[in-house]
Amino acid sequence: DGNVYVHNHSSPDTTIELTCGYVYKLMVPEEFRIMTNVGKFNASDCKILLIDGLIEKESEIHVLLQTFHEKAQPGIIFARGFKEEVLATLATNWSRGTLRVLPVCVPYDLEGVNVLKDIAVIAGTDIISSLKGELISTVKFDDIACIPKLKYLNNEIIIENDSIIELLIG
Repeated sequence: DGNVYVHNHSSPDTTIELTCGYVYKLMVPEEFRIMTNVGKFNASDCKILLIDGLIEKESEIHVLLQTFHEKAQPGIIFARGFKEEVLATLATNWSRGTLRVLPVCVPYDLEGVNVLKDIAVIAGTDIISSLKGELISTVKFDDIACIPKLKYLNNEIIIENDSIIELLIG
């Protein structure tokens, strides 16, 4: 089972690549990309936070970011958007090498409408949403799900979590 993607670009060689995991075409915010020059990111045992909304202030995630730094834990935050202050904090610390937390935008559009829920199922977690009365600032670090393997390359996120597949099938 799986998908076949054909990329239409010039190459002197024909290549076939087997990718294990779930692939999502999502973007790191352009401001973050420019400030950090990040092109790829690979992480094992990566914390994954899903926010159905906009992260407006760094103070909303300050305690979490501090814990990410203290534990030297890689992480990824999927949200509908990030304000400049949040991106500047993430990018500055990324560039310093003190924080490895990647922001990823999940747009409000036809494609993105169910992406957060799909990722939540794969990660074995839930989405933080103000519609359920939840606040980002009250999320406990230990309650954030951890996925075994994550890759970011060329605006593609690949999430590998075999344990959830066994749970869903088994």
